Amino acid sequence: MKLQITFILLLNSILAFGQIEFEAKELAVINEVEGELTIESYENMSLYKGKKCKFSINTVEKQFCDFFNLSTQQQLEDFFKPYEIPTSYKKEDYLKNMRLYDNKNNYYQLDSKYIFNNGITEDIFVKYINYNSTFPKPIYSVFYIQSFSQDLIVKDMGENLDIALFLVGTNTTKVSDYLKNEKNINITKLCDDFFNCIKNDDSSNINVFNLLDKQFSPFYKKEIAKTGEMSKNTRGTPIKNSLKYKKEFHDVISGVVLKKQVLSKEKISEKYRIPIELLKRDSLAVKEIIDINSSNDTFSILKFYDNDPIIKKGNQILDRDIAKGNNTLFVLTTIDFDVFVDICFSETPKYSKFQKFKKVIEKDGNIMIRSLRDIIEENKNPFM
Repeated sequence: MKLQITFILLLNSILAFGQIEFEAKELAVINEVEGELTIESYENMSLYKGKKCKFSINTVEKQFCDFFNLSTQQQLEDFFKPYEIPTSYKKEDYLKNMRLYDNKNNYYQLDSKYIFNNGITEDIFVKYINYNSTFPKPIYSVFYIQSFSQDLIVKDMGENLDIALFLVGTNTTKVSDYLKNEKNINITKLCDDFFNCIKNDDSSNINVFNLLDKQFSPFYKKEIAKTGEMSKNTRGTPIKNSLKYKKEFHDVISGVVLKKQVLSKEKISEKYRIPIELLKRDSLAVKEIIDINSSNDTFSILKFYDNDPIIKKGNQILDRDIAKGNNTLFVLTTIDFDVFVDICFSETPKYSKFQKFKKVIEKDGNIMIRSLRDIIEENKNPFM
């Protein structure tokens, strides 16, 4: 929905400036993100509602603690400004349910923190034990924050739901030990393998099956023996482990190609909220505007007839060298949008000479954007 709203706003701006020559909406591709995963455990940290948050300012823990202590609709709205309240927290009964924690027998105990740094943003998951008297037993829960340019933004899980479910099902100490021997872990595959083990009660993949937590996982239904394992990471050496990871996402792309209409750089700077020093000519024309929902975030690309492309996240401009770390951003700043659509999605390609690449980039009916990037880099951009 957020992508659609953003795209509608962009279209309103476009119609004020020029006519659309080509348009395509909600195209889905498979993107692969690479980065560094850091796992850290907490020691004896509990959150009680109404108790002062003693964490340092601008930390994930302070943000989580402040959020836990919200009690009114106005506080909820103020907490998220200038961003929208995520769908998970818009529900009418959310604040009502949180009143359960006014009872001091109901509280959170911090377990661990997983930080996925993809070079543009950090996806941070705070894993905690949820002690709630309405539950059959204490269970793991996860709080998700995205960090970008010193902003900490609480979000819905979105494409990261598989990670969240994996974390609530597993023991952090076991996960950290398991990953120590992995040079480049495929998080998507690990989550899939774990879910298959749990769903089918299949211990044939014993190393993955044994990641299951038998004390606080909501997926473990059997009765725990009195001598059963203790899951808390506080009962051992604190964890801090870093490793390389990769993960697959569904990116959704919408965009337009405009007929050439020259405008002053002042007008373009004002309308698209672009620093005027990034516009190299006194007058120029916008060629393409593309919106991309990638890695659970939204980016916009503005391409010009006589200027380098500009990549935005909200109102902030991304460094192009950093943005190259994202395959979709790299591809769509490198080749024309109509050519990209023709290569990847047209049943009757206009550019027949590019048809041979379709077999390379398509897998099981999905467009693999990493494969398209490889073609561009290995063949010195054959689509120019």
